[in-house]
Amino acid sequence: MATTENTYTGNGTATSYLFSFPYIKKEDVKVTWDDIGTTAFTINDNTPTQVDFTVAPPAGVAIRIFRETDTTATSSTFFPGSAIRAQDLNRNFEQSLFIGQEEENKIQKTLGISGKIIDSIVKVLGRLGIDGSFFEGI
Repeated sequence: MATTENTYTGNGTATSYLFSFPYIKKEDVKVTWDDIGTTAFTINDNTPTQVDFTVAPPAGVAIRIFRETDTTATSSTFFPGSAIRAQDLNRNFEQSLFIGQEEENKIQKTLGISGKIIDSIVKVLGRLGIDGSFFEGI
């Protein structure tokens, strides 16, 4: 599973947080505080893998820095008779790769949650004396 997000817990004083995933455009990097989106941050050209908040996230706040690659248009568009540059092709393939990684991580996260729910159901059924083995392999 590719890294497409980093998480931290705010301490009330730190305003800069590093992230470890590549991105195409700065606009593809998103941030949430306790699952609420915020745009109160910048990414400077000098530190392209660091988010700098305008105000320090409060102590105990869950910070999620993640990539959400644009899915509405390809990075490069090609026209009949025009030159096709390798960097444009690579950028389009990179965009497809990033979107695929992000979707895979969403699915893995969903399956992980589903697996925990199924485990809980099986435990409850077991306490009731009901065989929950039919859930195995789901």
